Amino acid sequence: TYPNDCIAPRAAIDITNNKEKKCEPAIDNTGKKIILTNCNPCKIRYTKRITNETLFTAPFVSALGFYLAYLSAQAIVGSENKKNSNYRLWLSRVRTRHEFKRLRLRCCIRTTPRRKI
Repeated sequence: TYPNDCIAPRAAIDITNNKEKKCEPAIDNTGKKIILTNCNPCKIRYTKRITNETLFTAPFVSALGFYLAYLSAQAIVGSENKKNSNYRLWLSRVRTRHEFKRLRLRCCIRTTPRRKI
């Protein structure tokens, strides 16, 4: 089954050797979303839909804000200095609060058999 909270499947992880393999989202003949892969059973790595953003801590939100500012500062403001200052601020938040673990929230792993390609 296709995970309800899945925005985009990223990779299938073969349980037997723990290697990532290609996976493709598709729609079967009944109109249901499915994930096609060439391993069974497998874990799927995917981008998860977040519906309750209050679960994020304030330091995480701050760190994420500085990271996004770092990524976009030069394109928006045209300033390398602004980009670097946002990067330093992001690094200080990540180092002091160990929020880097939460930055990996972009994906979730689920163990489910998948169809073969």
